[in-house]
Amino acid sequence: MEIGVIGLGRMGGNIARRLMKAGHRCIVFDVDSKARDALAREGAKDVASLEDVAAALTSKPRAVWIMLPAGRITEETVEHFARILASGDIIIDGGNSFYKDDIRRARRLAERGIHYVDCGTSGGVWGLDRGYCLMIGGPKEAVEHLDPIFAALAPGSGSITKTPGRAKYDQRAERGYIHAGPAGAGHFVKMIHNGIEYGLMQAYAEGFDILRSKNSAELPEEERFTLNISDIAEVWRRGSVISSWLLDLSAAALAKDPQLKSFSGFVQDSGEGRWTIEAAIEQSVPAEVLSSALYTRFRSRQEHTFAEKMLSAMRLGFGGHIEGSEPEAHAPEGHPTAQNAAEYKMTVDTLVRPSQTSALIKCPPYRKPKPADPCAMVIFGASGDLTKRLIVPALYNLARTGLLPEHFALIGVARKEMTAESWRDELYGMLKHFVGDPAGEFEIDRVDEAAWKRLSGSISYLQGDLNDPEMYAGLRRELEKVEKTHHTHGNAIFYLAVADQLFGPTVDQLGKAGLAEQSEDRDGKRSRWRRVVIEKPFGHSLDSARELNTRIRRTLQEDQIYRIDHFLGKDTVQSIMAFRFGNGIFEPIWNRDRIDHVQITAAETLGVEKRGAFYEATGALRDMIPNHAFSLLSMVAMEPPVGFDAASIRNMKADVLAAIPAIDPKCPVRGQYTAGTVLGKSVNGYRQEPSVAPESNVETYAALKVEIDNWRWAGVPFFIRTGKHLVARMTEIAICFKPAPYTAFQNTPVEALRPNWLVLSIAPEESISLQFEVKPRGPVVDLAAVKMDFCYNEWFSKEPNVGYETLLYDVMIGDQTLFMRADMIEDSWRIVQPVLDEWSKKQADIPTYPSGSNGPVAADELLARDGNRAWRPIDQPAKCKR
Repeated sequence: MEIGVIGLGRMGGNIARRLMKAGHRCIVFDVDSKARDALAREGAKDVASLEDVAAALTSKPRAVWIMLPAGRITEETVEHFARILASGDIIIDGGNSFYKDDIRRARRLAERGIHYVDCGTSGGVWGLDRGYCLMIGGPKEAVEHLDPIFAALAPGSGSITKTPGRAKYDQRAERGYIHAGPAGAGHFVKMIHNGIEYGLMQAYAEGFDILRSKNSAELPEEERFTLNISDIAEVWRRGSVISSWLLDLSAAALAKDPQLKSFSGFVQDSGEGRWTIEAAIEQSVPAEVLSSALYTRFRSRQEHTFAEKMLSAMRLGFGGHIEGSEPEAHAPEGHPTAQNAAEYKMTVDTLVRPSQTSALIKCPPYRKPKPADPCAMVIFGASGDLTKRLIVPALYNLARTGLLPEHFALIGVARKEMTAESWRDELYGMLKHFVGDPAGEFEIDRVDEAAWKRLSGSISYLQGDLNDPEMYAGLRRELEKVEKTHHTHGNAIFYLAVADQLFGPTVDQLGKAGLAEQSEDRDGKRSRWRRVVIEKPFGHSLDSARELNTRIRRTLQEDQIYRIDHFLGKDTVQSIMAFRFGNGIFEPIWNRDRIDHVQITAAETLGVEKRGAFYEATGALRDMIPNHAFSLLSMVAMEPPVGFDAASIRNMKADVLAAIPAIDPKCPVRGQYTAGTVLGKSVNGYRQEPSVAPESNVETYAALKVEIDNWRWAGVPFFIRTGKHLVARMTEIAICFKPAPYTAFQNTPVEALRPNWLVLSIAPEESISLQFEVKPRGPVVDLAAVKMDFCYNEWFSKEPNVGYETLLYDVMIGDQTLFMRADMIEDSWRIVQPVLDEWSKKQADIPTYPSGSNGPVAADELLARDGNRAWRPIDQPAKCKR
């Protein structure tokens, strides 16, 4: 048969070799050219890309075997093949993926007619000679078609005695492979196999540790034995009931190094052990031994016992695992992995940079967040989309991560006729909708029932009209009730998830009902607080923002008002200040002397979708620039605060906005998308969208230049652009540094010096990259632009997040750092008001741009006439590994 093999690391390369020995033709690919070349010299056909793999496979159906680390890189490779393979073709994942990922992938691939097979593969670095034990899941017809492949990889019957009574069972099991069931079954069986492996290894390791410690000084002298554990391991191999391959590996390690000095005792876990325990919990199956073995591996990262060194020795023996946290742990000389360790490491590091490298940098322990105060949260607009898709999922995530207050109550208020039970069911249904849905606000593999139970047990519902004083009287009674039943101490958050025209009237009614009143104890400390969260848009112009500020501040103090912008809840946005002020190398060059200009881009591939009526009254400039874009600008341009408290940081941000002159209305560029193609799909123009006027002049794209009139930034332009239906989704801050002097390169082929770029990517990937110039290898003095990339997902685990979690938690603890103050809101509108006034007067046809493009041509001219600059291309950022 013919098969593509992707990933030529410790096992992938040997799988291809074993298949070729059996006469199969292998098309091989790995990002490491050395790994490809090695297989090519042995008879494989090596190719340079996944597309080349698909093109080189001539037999139908085509089959590709993916042998990559579980997680993002495997996910991306499967998705890539899903786009280039055809109906009837087969994708095999031979790695250690989570079985629920297999179920999801198989379901999606089936919609395209592509078969998905998951194959748990055991055999480690010895599989080339011994064969591999294969546990297979997937559709019967695909598995049967691949039988020659599986038979070639499996060890065969060999000399193992047949098990009595097995004649009526699947004979493939006796040859070392089984079809365990549908998609996911193969990796589930392999997962449990690895969990058992943890337990067996732990038993051996503890046993040898007890033997070794028999000469302990803590024992009476007559009870001390000096035992030769190398000899004991050898004798147990011969005729003992505990003989096994793991014992063979242990004996070999002890013969070479009886004290295991070349092992650190640091023991990794590869994921399957954790998943096994999760499965045991889900199925209510006791798993004391396996749980203990997993926890021991966690403990090994704190202190190292002989037993843990024993575990490291066995892991090296069967899988070539070189424990990565401590460099002293080397493969013993002569081991089959030792001679190729550098090549293996290069292959794996190139495929996916392991997050374990972060352990090489000694960081202080994470600080635990402070506990949030007991409180009730009242959501006005409880039946709306914002509540179901963002606010309540964020509360669920807070419950799941232990940040929801221990004493908490959730009260929904809406006009819709519902009960607490029916509202609870609606919310739970939305959570279930997110399971396995990568297009949702956040993707989860299951609902954490314990977290949901904790949140849903606090839910009540109140039907009523926000303009009806009786409703607020009922709300007062409900708050008094939950204060007693849920011990909320009278603290309350009122979340205005309603249309902006209701912000003022709702706050008025809260004041009239006495619901906004706070109280203090005898020492003047706040004993009961009340806070109001207000969604954007906060006004539609400078006058309306001032009017709304004045109105709500008749009822509320500024420290009670939380003007929320979910954009600021993103980790990357929050980390801008830490990046700037936590690194001494950047602050000295963060000024007009070194920076040429700054570009802030918020590009979307989505159109207005079903929000035509909203967009007709808003437009791109109002929707994005005074809030999202100016928040990013203020973080990049602010002066160092005297402290990281809310007042200090907001003062510095406010100073930036106050230093920006109002924009000359002649300079900004606007545009409106027409029909075109976005991400391979034909889309309508803006005027053809639902609820949009057929002759609308509302902009869906805006670009402008902002200047900051202060000592740090005088003369440095900040260019901002935002638009819908563009070529790619991309939110980034790009800082362009002034080029170096050209004099040193006058007598070389270097014709121009490119500027250095520091790019802070916010969405869809969270990363930081630095572009700089280097000399390529060779005798000619030339320059080449290269990049260093930092991706959050490669260093820090990613939690399901909708962007509101941090913001809601901050409201609960009373931290206003990430929320706009009244003066900041008004300055933001002041800056753009001349443009809004000018654009509202113009009746001439608005410039257009095709959907799926970079925007209107006039936006390029905006930069070209300002120092002959150019926008960075709007590209889909390279995906970070997870």
